[in-house]
Amino acid sequence: MPKTKAGVLERMKREGWTAPEREWTRDRPSGVWRKRSARGGGMEFHFSILPPRASAKVVCRCSTDPAPVRTNGPKKAAADLWARWETLSDARRNKALAKLATIRQVHALEAAGIAKELAIDLVCEPQGIASSTYWGWERRIAGASRADWAPLLADQRVGRTATAGCHPQAWNMIKADYLRPEQPAFSACYRRMTEAVAEHGWSPIPSEKTLKRRLEREVPRGARVLARGGRDAASKILPAQTRDRSVFHAMEAINGDGHRFDVFVRWPDGEIERPTMVAFQDLYSGMIVGHRIERSENWPLVRAAFADMMESFGIPEHCYLDNGRAFASKMMTGRMKTRFRFKVKQDEPEGLLTRLGVQVHWTTPYHGQAKPIERAFRDLCEEIAKHPACAGAYTGNKPDAKPANYGSKAIPFESFEALVAKEIARHNTRTGRRTAIARGRSFADVFAQSMAAPDTVVTRAVPQQLRLFLMAAEGVTARKPSGEIHLGGNRYWAEPLVEVAGRKAIGALRHTRSRPMGYFAVEPKPSLRSGFALGAPG
Repeated sequence: MPKTKAGVLERMKREGWTAPEREWTRDRPSGVWRKRSARGGGMEFHFSILPPRASAKVVCRCSTDPAPVRTNGPKKAAADLWARWETLSDARRNKALAKLATIRQVHALEAAGIAKELAIDLVCEPQGIASSTYWGWERRIAGASRADWAPLLADQRVGRTATAGCHPQAWNMIKADYLRPEQPAFSACYRRMTEAVAEHGWSPIPSEKTLKRRLEREVPRGARVLARGGRDAASKILPAQTRDRSVFHAMEAINGDGHRFDVFVRWPDGEIERPTMVAFQDLYSGMIVGHRIERSENWPLVRAAFADMMESFGIPEHCYLDNGRAFASKMMTGRMKTRFRFKVKQDEPEGLLTRLGVQVHWTTPYHGQAKPIERAFRDLCEEIAKHPACAGAYTGNKPDAKPANYGSKAIPFESFEALVAKEIARHNTRTGRRTAIARGRSFADVFAQSMAAPDTVVTRAVPQQLRLFLMAAEGVTARKPSGEIHLGGNRYWAEPLVEVAGRKAIGALRHTRSRPMGYFAVEPKPSLRSGFALGAPG
């Protein structure tokens, strides 16, 4: 600071201490000078107008109170500032940073000995910034930490926040009309609302765009999607869970499903129908470990595919299935309390999976993401249904996607069965798989490596268990007076049945395509077992 009064007055004039826009008033609390109210008049100046060293000295001289106790107030204020900074657009942030750069340039010149007013002119004039604008920036950061200058310099304007008025009944009508499963266009809803407005005289009514913006602002997107698209559409806006199959080893857990091929097949009896395949896939490796083909999805087909897998690789501990009529049939899951299909009866036969101790997990119906095998079916559709051997027999994957040569050929069942077996083997042994476990290897390589690991324990099926899967158990009644059993239009009888005439029994029928004969083991109690021949139709 100058040592003389004249020097101080010269500095006041040069730096504009008494500029009108810097006067302190109740409406302008950031001002730095005011008229002295005591006798004699004059002016009073805020110490912040002094150079940094001089203002610091004034504070030290005038401060007689003990050091203030530190509180969380400044920290909270800074946190609020930076929280608002994160919500600003990039444009507003860039403008604030440009202001900060200008202030730093002025301070750098001032520290070099240049008068502040001159420094402001040197920095601001080339940029077209008025000195009053610059002083406004200085007032924003006065007394604040340098670390918080950027958010303090950000534009504080929030724009228009008032909501245009709308008659409550009109607003309720357009919301109810728009948030329907039929998913009407907003313009159509607005037109219907304006017709009701003309009839009832509702007022005020904003424009269509204003109402649409209000609806999007007040009704969350999730609620709009749920109301218009349903639960399935709403579930898609949430991130799906990622399955970690590395917790398993080979044959610890499998999943199965049925798939109907888009191919016409000529069956041995001359009928032409699309075939259905039931397949089981190892969850750890992704390898298909069992499959069977028939005309339709039924529980004997599921049983046969499961038996093939058991015979080749063993019995899994966990099985992920949907609760369709085939997979959740009593023959497969009888006495399983979590079946959620058919009524669980005390006298119903024990299902095959229940007897083996396989823990069944039911997947979400009509939700392909719940069964990884659906991804394999997509590949097999491409490799099998569109294979050159099926040219002319391919039906298309939907009614309006039929090929030009639709229905010109039907592939024999034996040829199709061989093609499926060949392509499934190719599917299992193809390298370059990009799953988290395969990492470029084939599904078969991953499966074989896991099966050979010393810590992999897989229960192997004994012959008795395999025979169990070739026999269908069903609750029957031994008819009086002979004890014969009627099933499927046939009569079955053996001498031990005389003792159980009129009583409930559980029979197991063995039936194969090549040998349509029946074999029953009837056991109303564990001690009674008997085989008997197929009788004449009843």
